[in-house]
Amino acid sequence: MYQIRRATIDDLQEISRIEMDNFGEGVATSQDVFSQKLIQQKGHIFVADKEGKVIGFIEGLSSYEAHLKDEMFLGTNLHKEGGPWEILLSLVVDQNYQSQGIGRGLLNYQLAICKERGQEGVLLTCRDYLIDYYEHFGFENQGLSDSRLGGLDWYKMLLKLSQ
Repeated sequence: MYQIRRATIDDLQEISRIEMDNFGEGVATSQDVFSQKLIQQKGHIFVADKEGKVIGFIEGLSSYEAHLKDEMFLGTNLHKEGGPWEILLSLVVDQNYQSQGIGRGLLNYQLAICKERGQEGVLLTCRDYLIDYYEHFGFENQGLSDSRLGGLDWYKMLLKLSQ
């Protein structure tokens, strides 16, 4: 069994490893940037912890715009605490623990936090093969995103939270 908790700077190495293993160069957020995000975006990054080992994480930030910008992956200056929109930048599970419901648990946890905050909605981008996955959570496909992270096509997914 695992527990979900707020990420801390002590989780930096494992978060960076899991991110790189799943996304690779050109898409993965660097360890230096994650070290900034763990300080500036407190309360928006959560980990799945199994007996002291990070096995997955979810990263979000608050924004006053329902728009994801590639710059959000590169630093913390676009995080606006108290913003009505949560922008999800990463939902990643260690490859040895995938297909066990951990990603679902992390996403449901983050969505519950967003509702508690009274946020209007949640936005993310994903690759085409993950559209169905996010639609099961109520996200709506808004078509191709402006994002060109890693030179890839990303789809904008939007979930409006009921107040």
